[in-house]
Amino acid sequence: METECCALAGTDYRPLLLRRRASRPQLKRDPLGRDDCDELHRHCVTHLHIPMLYVIVENFRGGDAVSVYRRFRDRGRLAPDGLKYHASWVTTDFRRCFQVMECDDPQLLHEWMENWRDLIDFDVIPVRTSADAVAAIGSRL
Repeated sequence: METECCALAGTDYRPLLLRRRASRPQLKRDPLGRDDCDELHRHCVTHLHIPMLYVIVENFRGGDAVSVYRRFRDRGRLAPDGLKYHASWVTTDFRRCFQVMECDDPQLLHEWMENWRDLIDFDVIPVRTSADAVAAIGSRL
């Protein structure tokens, strides 16, 4: 880990379970109390190679779920190695899908989305588990 690449250096950003397994202390600083959450995210995936969770909102172009599911049936998820699918939910009108994906390199998300951009518009939201959120803000509770 690089020690002075940003203001967040030196803080343990590994997911809660990894920190516990390694018998390391909980976060000493609260990254949620800072205005640089995007910097935190970039630091985690760029320098620490920590798997990050993402909620992917897929907006099917023209509301056309049939084309999306046809490609999925014929070619699969088209995800590169290292991009892990967790779960997904589709709206009852079949116009949007919400997925949880995980990877340690955001470039993998871009590669995957390029395979679908002709059919889907994407919103990508970096997220953390509730347990990690509690650990991050625990000192402020």
